[in-house]
Amino acid sequence: MNDVLSDSDEENTNDEDDQHVLPSDEEIRAKDVIDANIEFDSAFKKWKRYSPDWLKLYPSLNGRGTNLSLIDDFMPLDLKPMYDHLEKENKGGKFGYLPLMMGCSVGQLGALNAESFAERVNSAAKLLVDDKNTSLADSLINMLVVLRMNRSFMEFMRSNKSARYGVTTVPGLAK
Repeated sequence: MNDVLSDSDEENTNDEDDQHVLPSDEEIRAKDVIDANIEFDSAFKKWKRYSPDWLKLYPSLNGRGTNLSLIDDFMPLDLKPMYDHLEKENKGGKFGYLPLMMGCSVGQLGALNAESFAERVNSAAKLLVDDKNTSLADSLINMLVVLRMNRSFMEFMRSNKSARYGVTTVPGLAK
């Protein structure tokens, strides 16, 4: 067979290898949504079952009883032992991307998006924007509400964690 084409030969333009059609942005987004839902369904079931032995991770909690308070008992604790335990448990991506996202965060492990928290934010905003403050810029209102909602957390972080270059850090969590 002659592999060389002459001017009179026609090249086959319907060859499957030559037809590389890139997916559209809409197709990529749709696939991302499907993949995210699959990941969420898988990881969320495992998150719900995740229940570490808190007394083993934090021996200082021994003697405080069985009804531990998230604010009084857990807030003062260093996150490093829990994060290290979570990394060991997450071998193979068992919990999806959340542990990775936690490791990239300096002082916050997640946003509070519960309905009750949203209601508290709206209530704080109502206290800030009254008849006398209606001309405040949206960005200033947002900043004031964030400061008001996070006051106790910020005070705790300032008194218990270190700060470098104006950024509060959780010791041992940043890599």
